[in-house]
Amino acid sequence: MSATSRSLRAVATVVVASLAVACGSAGPADAEQDYTNAPQLTLVEDVRFCTDEELPECQLTDSPIVAPAPDGGAVIGLPQGPITGFGPNAELVASYGRRGGGPGEYAFVPGVHVAPDGRVILYDFAQSRRTVFAADGALLGTEAREPDFGMRDISFGARGYAVLWEPPAEVGDSVISEVRLYRDTLPFIVVGRMPLVRLNDEMGMTKMPGFFKPLFPLWAVESDSSFLLADGVSLRIMRHFSDGRSETVVEATGIGNRAVTADDIRAERATQEAATARVPVRMDPALLNEREADAASHHRFADRVMVLHDGTILLRENAFGVDSARWTMFEGTGEVIGRFALRPAAQVVGGGRDRLLLQNPNEL
Repeated sequence: MSATSRSLRAVATVVVASLAVACGSAGPADAEQDYTNAPQLTLVEDVRFCTDEELPECQLTDSPIVAPAPDGGAVIGLPQGPITGFGPNAELVASYGRRGGGPGEYAFVPGVHVAPDGRVILYDFAQSRRTVFAADGALLGTEAREPDFGMRDISFGARGYAVLWEPPAEVGDSVISEVRLYRDTLPFIVVGRMPLVRLNDEMGMTKMPGFFKPLFPLWAVESDSSFLLADGVSLRIMRHFSDGRSETVVEATGIGNRAVTADDIRAERATQEAATARVPVRMDPALLNEREADAASHHRFADRVMVLHDGTILLRENAFGVDSARWTMFEGTGEVIGRFALRPAAQVVGGGRDRLLLQNPNEL
């Protein structure tokens, strides 16, 4: 199949997709041209989950949990439940746990992971533990409470869930943070480390940066021994290893470098002022002045980076149109496969090169 006729089939509300492509390799010198000329991929919906909004399991409101299952189905729910499994044809399969503090119960679950053998692992952060269910909903085990960790950021992916953990330090200190991978109820693995500046104080409060400065690095766990980092004002993805090595996956320094303009600053300030006007305790105007004075000179290039179950890399650009955001798909070695557009509110929550699971909220 020619590069110009490549197609990607995907799923929708929660939805699925597939991709057939011809593979080619490109040297580093071709990175900018390949990225600019990336073929457009066509998303074709295969199946849609939770179309019956009369079902309690499908009344998802804000921040739903969505995780792909290896059989083509999905686990869908809310952090406080219910959490339900759906088969590949969108039929209800099982319910996983319920609210509470006993075995198999949970208080607040921000994410779910479905293992290759179909087991469903709930990550209950309110009770600092993980609970494992069989695919049919039978309880297999609840882990004892884990010690509280210095969590700076969290990522859910094909291998489990990962925490960006930082050691105790004063706000503003340089620290070496760890990327920790949690799978099933096993002890965590340190996938790699990165130097960061301490943001959270001992109460977990974050000192807000200036406008357009990222609170978190863009990272994703790739394997038990490596993670990806996408950061900066141009297209750059690095692979970091647990033994301290690193390598460039994609680098196109001529792409991006989008300067922050005076109009950007004014729009950001208006957004902040509108947000603070809706809460009882309004933000101190002096704080807004401080954040504006400390605004970044350039926007960062990427908005999200993730690794799919087959090693394919997805990157979403940090420049949204009125009705779409641009995602680019790369081989694990960095070659461009193609790109597709999604609504800004839509998210890719898993899948592989040929089939994606999308979370695509509607007006309800």
